[in-house]
Amino acid sequence: MQRSMFPKRPLVLSAIGVIAVFVAACGDDNALNPENPSNGSSVDTTAPASVTGLAAKSPTRRSLALQWIAPGDDGNDGQAQRYDIRYSKALITEANWSSATPVDGVPAPKPAGNVEILVVKQLSASTDYYFALKSYDEMPNESALSNCAHAATLVENTPPAAVTDLRADAISDTEFLLTWTAPGDDNDIGTASEYDVRYSAFPISEQEWPDATPASGAPAPSPAGDREQFAIRGLRVGSNYYFALKTADEVPNWSAMSNRTVGLAFSEYLIIDPSFITRDQMTEDMRIYFRSTSPSDKVEIVVTNKRRVNNVIVDVVFRHLIDGSYPVGTHLTTWDWRDDQGEYFSWYYGSVKIKLYVNDSFVAYKTCRLDY
Repeated sequence: MQRSMFPKRPLVLSAIGVIAVFVAACGDDNALNPENPSNGSSVDTTAPASVTGLAAKSPTRRSLALQWIAPGDDGNDGQAQRYDIRYSKALITEANWSSATPVDGVPAPKPAGNVEILVVKQLSASTDYYFALKSYDEMPNESALSNCAHAATLVENTPPAAVTDLRADAISDTEFLLTWTAPGDDNDIGTASEYDVRYSAFPISEQEWPDATPASGAPAPSPAGDREQFAIRGLRVGSNYYFALKTADEVPNWSAMSNRTVGLAFSEYLIIDPSFITRDQMTEDMRIYFRSTSPSDKVEIVVTNKRRVNNVIVDVVFRHLIDGSYPVGTHLTTWDWRDDQGEYFSWYYGSVKIKLYVNDSFVAYKTCRLDY
């Protein structure tokens, strides 16, 4: 038998040497712990520093400005990767951090030591807010929670604008459809919070507002400028109604009362406001509501008063108010208490009549009486 070229002893020693190297590697902390930088690993385990100077300032009714000093990527060195900023109406802690509301549009962090500013918008007026933040590096390692900054938005004292184009049209014997243009939250800007719509069998003013009946089911306001509609049902058959509304913001600040409008009953063609007046109330124009049932009809409204002519008492026309065609629906005209020559009306008798003609045929009249 031919002998091997290599002696057996060196082979045994080589095997022992391989085993020894393997055992050494298993027990080498540096070899198995990539987080130890002494072995040349680039894994980052150092989180950004916690922000300690977060402040909330410059309040408006809808916003607050946050300011803080940017931490670093590793402690206070370098540049972090992102921020997570949250707000709440209660003090923010680690325990309730997850339930706080995240702020949208947070900018990327600046290099460590730079001043950061963020304006948080779309907040509620007259409200206390708490803010806190965390920073993250690229791993991401998460910083500890910042200090909790606190501030309040300014008091909201601008009410919605008053509605000026409220209109009511009968859609059945017991239903009226109201339409109007939505005001804003602050005058004509934004979206208001609620409507208070009321109706009455009598004219509604600020003084009579508390006595008018609230209508249930009014819609939530739409953004300023949108058209609104609201049907009021279950009213008395064949009756005319006065309508008005007010608008509130979230505080709530309430608007002034809208224009008051009259809804003519489904079978009614004419109504006047006022229908009973004193001489000192003639500074406000009479409001005359009339219905057109066809755009091809010629509608005429005149003002008459009884006068003595040749010892005979007759109705005399002394003001022509309208003469023309109108779209189907309810319309409004006014009378300023003057005749066709511009002279103020003189009460020969204690009443005045508003007469409606359609296609030259008499349709209806309403009487306004004078309280002496």
